[in-house]
Amino acid sequence: MIVDERWNGGGFIQPWFVDTLARKVKAYIQPRNGSDVPEEAAIEGPKAMLINGYAGSGGDFFPWMFKQARLGR
Repeated sequence: MIVDERWNGGGFIQPWFVDTLARKVKAYIQPRNGSDVPEEAAIEGPKAMLINGYAGSGGDFFPWMFKQARLGR
């Protein structure tokens, strides 16, 4: 997943974005006829964030939280 954080003008900081991106699948549901389905939404693949020097306040903090959580490059 590529998170495009460029040109973020800042504003309200949403720490739960990082929590959502860090979520792992913990359980699957197996229907009687069909394949396994994750019980909750999670993106377990590789992640990266695009940033530039034109972000402000929350636009700076979100990439910092992403890096601190070691979610990707």
